[in-house]
Amino acid sequence: MSAAASAYVSVRYAGDPPYFGDQWFYLRLAREWRAGDGLGSSAEISAGYPLFVALVDLARPTAWMRPDLTVSVGLAQSALAGITVVLTGVLGRRVAGPAVGLAAAATLGLWPNLVIGAAMALSEPLAMLLGLVVVAVLVWEPRPSDWHLVAAGAVLGLAVEVRPGTLVLLALFLVVPAGGSWRRRSRSVALGGIAALLVILPFALRSSYVSRSIVAFDLRAGSSLCLGRLPEADGGPIDFERCPYTNGDPAVKANRDRLDQAWQLLRDNPGREPRLMVGRMEATLWASDRSGIDQLNSRDGRALSQGITDRLVGLSTLWSRVVVVLAVLGTALAVVRRHRALIIIAGAGWLLLVVPLISLGDPRFRVPSLPFFAIVACSGVAWVVRRLAKRDSPFSIRGVGR
Repeated sequence: MSAAASAYVSVRYAGDPPYFGDQWFYLRLAREWRAGDGLGSSAEISAGYPLFVALVDLARPTAWMRPDLTVSVGLAQSALAGITVVLTGVLGRRVAGPAVGLAAAATLGLWPNLVIGAAMALSEPLAMLLGLVVVAVLVWEPRPSDWHLVAAGAVLGLAVEVRPGTLVLLALFLVVPAGGSWRRRSRSVALGGIAALLVILPFALRSSYVSRSIVAFDLRAGSSLCLGRLPEADGGPIDFERCPYTNGDPAVKANRDRLDQAWQLLRDNPGREPRLMVGRMEATLWASDRSGIDQLNSRDGRALSQGITDRLVGLSTLWSRVVVVLAVLGTALAVVRRHRALIIIAGAGWLLLVVPLISLGDPRFRVPSLPFFAIVACSGVAWVVRRLAKRDSPFSIRGVGR
């Protein structure tokens, strides 16, 4: 259902994105890759998502109707969204039972902003799926084999090329296998890290070649760190022009200038940082859940009416806040119950928020965490319901079923 709804949005609300927005930038870089200009393209952003879009563009001539690139990307990501929903359900069932798996899948599949966002040329749907695959491979067995660790590391490398902040998931390799010694855990991290490095290295060499400098991932860290510390910053998105650079400067120098400005702002007022962190998390986790809806309405094609937009935003925001609150509860219960797999899944969701916490908050940054939050939220609710059912059971009075 989720994939079908996203596909409908892709076709029904087709249109070109606004100039210089994220969608426009991704599509432009993808066309450069498709034309064979990959080595000459900008190293400002990681090549993973533009390369995915370029592969979609490469496959377009084989399609019967040959839709334009924007529609094609929406259709491809609609399929990814469907896979994400199914994998969320399968993982939830694996670690917490059929009811949790079904509820977690439904939570994602009926989420208005995620359904619409999957049809936009944005990296979140792909990043969400890749992160989910990494965690699924790690928790599928209590003691994953070396090949499982290598596979998870390789997928992690791909995820990092889509969103560099996904690298924080490498910390999860430290807690597998279950009950392993520190030597075994260190080996797990080494296997996953080496596999990820082998995937990342060709992209890093390409970016370094383009920029004539050492660029491991991309050149956006400076802008995020600077924007998140401006005098008027409250943790939410701020006008990009507030962290300027000299026109004509290469991306490497622009990034360096913004990093210098960010560190200067931090040194000038370090006591302000805790309050900014709270603001960043508020912007990331609690702000209106409308990123995908707004991206659709920013295109030059058909837009949603104001009434439908308001209703969808209201429903999606309520949906998001309920899931976040229940995910906090589910995380706490998983820790109290010492449910290893759920702790790892919850840890993945919270780890993915580390980069927004220290750089720049934005509602879009919550998206990769949502499959994990859905699972732990539903598991917490299921556990509470089971406990209440046992308490109300007539058998519990006689000590049966306790």
